[in-house]
Amino acid sequence: MKQIGYFLFRATARVVGLMPLWVWRILMFVLYIFIYYLFGYRRKVTRDNLEKSFPDFSKEKINAIEKKYYKHLARLVIEVFASKHLSRKFFEKQIPVHHANLITDYTSQGRKVIMMSGHFGNWEWAGIRLGLLDDSPLHIIYKPVTDPFFEKYMKQLRMNLGNETLSLYMMPRHLLTLKGSCITCILADQTPASTENLWLSFLGRDTLFFSAIEKLARRIDAVIVFGNMLPGEDGRYNISVELIADNMSQIPEGQLMPMYVKLLERNIYENPYNWLWSHRRWKHQKH
Repeated sequence: MKQIGYFLFRATARVVGLMPLWVWRILMFVLYIFIYYLFGYRRKVTRDNLEKSFPDFSKEKINAIEKKYYKHLARLVIEVFASKHLSRKFFEKQIPVHHANLITDYTSQGRKVIMMSGHFGNWEWAGIRLGLLDDSPLHIIYKPVTDPFFEKYMKQLRMNLGNETLSLYMMPRHLLTLKGSCITCILADQTPASTENLWLSFLGRDTLFFSAIEKLARRIDAVIVFGNMLPGEDGRYNISVELIADNMSQIPEGQLMPMYVKLLERNIYENPYNWLWSHRRWKHQKH
């Protein structure tokens, strides 16, 4: 039964991928009505996250952010659904990358670049687009999921235009042994499985972050950049790249993640609807 469902899922995704953008917009609006008004997908989680992250915001402002977020979520679902059947030309046209030289200047020198980003915009499309910048291999870091069919589909989607996928748990070993330049994209705002990581203040709350990223960056002498993705006009997105460090020895011990969190918070405050609020980000509590 699961195999039949997977086949139907892929067939539907192919049809959606062949549709023009104006049809996508209709599908996005219909999906928004379903997930927000009819099913109320994780609305309690979303509302709790928003109210605790922005305690000074009025109820009206929280409501406006919440609705805009669910419209964004509906867009994300339709876009990811169709991703596997989109061309290189489509991604290059729809997603300009600003300050891409902050990546390519270093990869051309044989350096390893780690892009630390968050669940902004369409992060799946961001990884695909960044893999088209130059000939350096690009690794998309992911956390394994329990559904084998969904995991298979997402891996194929991410590898569709030549990228490589790498489990979060295999990332250190692979990068330590890899020779030459590469780009590694990681959504560093994900929740670690173990509480034996790094606790930082994020949006006014004690929040768990990965501690191993800084250790790995120092061992491989990586260049660290921050990536943001914002929706633009006509169904486009804009990716912007900022340099965090090109010499980790100049960054005080234990300061990489606080620098990242500061940039993460800045982007969320500037465009609050653009982050993944329906995720149970604060399921771990500091004791």
